[in-house]
Amino acid sequence: MIRILIVDDEPYIVEGMVGLLEEAELPETEIRGAISSGEALEWMARTKVDIVLSDIHMPGMNGLELQKRILQQWPRCKVVFLTGHNEFEYAKEALRYGASDYILKTDGDDAILDTIQRTMEAVKEETVRESYLESAQAQMRSALPLLQKEYMQELLRSPATSRTALADQLTRLQIPLSADAEVLAVQGRILNWPEQMNSSDRTLMTYAIRNIAIEYWETGAELISLGIEQERMVWLLQIKPSATGDNGDNEAAWRRLQSFAFGNLESIQATCRELLRLSVSFVMGAKETAWEKLPEQMEALNLTFRRSFGMGDDLLLRESAEPEQNMQILKGLSVRDSSLKSAALAALLEGGKQQLFERTLHEYMLDPALVNGPETGRIAAYYQLVVILMSDLSSGNLFQIVSERMDLSRLYKYDAHDTWEDRLDYLTKLADAIFEHHRTRLQRHNDELVAKLKDYIDSHISDDLSLTRLGEIAFFNASYLSRIFKQYSGMNLTEYIMQVRMNEATRLLRETDMQVQEITKAIGLESAAYFIRMFKRATHMTPQQYREFNQ
Repeated sequence: MIRILIVDDEPYIVEGMVGLLEEAELPETEIRGAISSGEALEWMARTKVDIVLSDIHMPGMNGLELQKRILQQWPRCKVVFLTGHNEFEYAKEALRYGASDYILKTDGDDAILDTIQRTMEAVKEETVRESYLESAQAQMRSALPLLQKEYMQELLRSPATSRTALADQLTRLQIPLSADAEVLAVQGRILNWPEQMNSSDRTLMTYAIRNIAIEYWETGAELISLGIEQERMVWLLQIKPSATGDNGDNEAAWRRLQSFAFGNLESIQATCRELLRLSVSFVMGAKETAWEKLPEQMEALNLTFRRSFGMGDDLLLRESAEPEQNMQILKGLSVRDSSLKSAALAALLEGGKQQLFERTLHEYMLDPALVNGPETGRIAAYYQLVVILMSDLSSGNLFQIVSERMDLSRLYKYDAHDTWEDRLDYLTKLADAIFEHHRTRLQRHNDELVAKLKDYIDSHISDDLSLTRLGEIAFFNASYLSRIFKQYSGMNLTEYIMQVRMNEATRLLRETDMQVQEITKAIGLESAAYFIRMFKRATHMTPQQYREFNQ
């Protein structure tokens, strides 16, 4: 999704531009307006913006100053200036400082749309860079990342022994993080590798994904990335020393970093999808964490992934802001076996891949080397699988729910089953019950999410109903909300919002004497001209004609 922000101190210009772009129905876009630089910066502190169309001369902070502030927060943002005949020198200066383009105010709507569409293409093209894979191959040849990975993995498993030792190791291994500052943790996972990719391909792709994230984040954060397994990656981010500003506001700097990191995840995900043809899910910590708390933070991120079971292969998640609740749940989770087959089965179970899980389970348990080998090997393999399934069963009340359908006391007893095939059949049925529960829970969750969105939209029709705002309310990113709403309601989210607005407009036209401008505001739109166009498209009548027809 591409977010476009219109900035001008003249409200009628902002309304006209927003209406023009909305009427053009640009694909996968969210369009907002701001009538001051301050309002624009407030909006950009909430979410990433890809394109800004701004006036140059505005009271207070002018367009050039705004451009500098924008590029500090979102270096990849494209700034396009709307200028008058006497502002060419300012426009040239803006181009020198990184503006993407400028448009004359007298050029007309077609020129504006053409420029915006070209700028949108430029945003998309930036995500397609072969240098990512080249950089990945170069990094694989380097020994330093292996040493960094080994040390960082140890920190993720057990707390650092001392702050001094931590600082020494970070320096020696050229890890660009400070032992005296907290870190923001982000975890990425690939839940469904393409079948044609072998182990070497997957390793290369993991490096590429890590480099893509670094490319987006390195302008606004100090960071390091590492691969935990072929399907799991971790990034640790810190605020840059210069980010606290002259007043040393560390809390505000962390808030900006959280917004910057999460805002860029959507672009990172899109780049992985377009360049690497991979779906990657991400989860970010609720807040910064101390180095000694990293093992607990990793378990909390794992828990967040587990709670999102079956929701898809390309999620953008934030850890719950209730760490005490997280840790209470984590106490019941088993430690998973480290073997590749067990890790693969665990990932498939978490990812909701039932058919692939069952196929892998059967291949594992019916492997001739295991079936014809010593009994001790089969016992070990069986209990490895028990650990994997118990890791899921111990989450929430799932154990109790499944125990009402089948005898779970047999799970712990190897000898409760007569043959190896009986054990396979029992574990398969148990996995089926887990998958069915998660499908039901996901269906209920998404039904509730859609109902919640509809209720909020219906009762806040005059308020901000941008996808960004709805995402903040529902705690999901805008792209995910749009996809789920469409899947479970059969209608695009933006179409539903407009339908509700038009329904309310027809009611107000029938039952009140409100003027068109008043109705426009009452249904949450800014431009009366845009309202009239949308109303005519929906009813084939102007508002006045509709009112007269229904009197």
